[in-house]
Amino acid sequence: MRRAAGLAGGVLFVMVSACGTGSDGAIDEQNVGSYSGSDEQDIGSDDQCDTSTPYAEGDFSFTYNLDSSLPDEWVDEFTTIMGNLSEWAPVPACVHDVPGMSSPMNIYAWNGAVENPFPERPDMRGASISGDGSETWMVLEISEDEFTYDALQRYSVIVHEYWHVYQLGLTRDNDAPIWLWEGGAKVAQEFYSQQEYGQSEFDNGLFPIVASGLSQPAAFEEYVDGDLDINYNTSAFMVLALAKELQEAQGLSEARAFEMILKEFQAAKLTEPDWKVAFAEIFSMTPEEFYATLDQYPTVASNEDWFEGDVLDVPSLMPSKDLTFTEVLSAFAS
Repeated sequence: MRRAAGLAGGVLFVMVSACGTGSDGAIDEQNVGSYSGSDEQDIGSDDQCDTSTPYAEGDFSFTYNLDSSLPDEWVDEFTTIMGNLSEWAPVPACVHDVPGMSSPMNIYAWNGAVENPFPERPDMRGASISGDGSETWMVLEISEDEFTYDALQRYSVIVHEYWHVYQLGLTRDNDAPIWLWEGGAKVAQEFYSQQEYGQSEFDNGLFPIVASGLSQPAAFEEYVDGDLDINYNTSAFMVLALAKELQEAQGLSEARAFEMILKEFQAAKLTEPDWKVAFAEIFSMTPEEFYATLDQYPTVASNEDWFEGDVLDVPSLMPSKDLTFTEVLSAFAS
């Protein structure tokens, strides 16, 4: 259910009832968003919430703060995306245990061609889930170039940031390892694009997957290096490689393998906060055993003028073109 509260000071305010919320976070420079968990949260306590149910305390509301610099087309698609995500992947109940979570959650969006138009949040930039310890909000600064060149990123970044909220609802603030957290959100946004727009970054093999980034995959457990993980492509590659291992070693369907990665593993960290133990329990291999499989993938010299260096050439790892986001989300039930 949606209701508009009018246009005030160049900003459109919309209240939306949905099963979703936000989290503490960090702004990154890749314009796709990142999340930084809280060290103070007691994860894995005896008082467990239920990750299989949506937000348990009534519909969680969002306040859309959409600047007038955004095209009407973007505003319309934004509301469609948020409606779809709230229906297909309602945020699980554990999200209300995340410190600083409150309703309504503000979403601030504007065209990067103008300065940040929200004086109450002067330091916002890029795309992120951010917070100050007492309140959390989503930031969506959409690059002017993305409008100029009709880049799908102007829409898929919404999915990326929402997916971090969904992850919080599964884990109650446990974002380890970062390659699965950010790579999972990247894969989710591309699955959405593939389903809703008929194209995605999978079509170009997630170029560039920087070859040198895989020399020490364990380095991606605690942080991601923007030079080695451009737009989280290297983290996403690791997610795709893990899905392949699950299909080949355990005979899982493609959709089920991705569901285990995007949902089941994250939920397992709620009761087993040591992510390496949860990883081994869910995937029947240790992280180190998985990392050892990554050197099988070929590298080639980049053939693009804008990027110099060796990249991974892994078209066989890209998901099936007809695999949909909703199929992945419901693979276990089917």
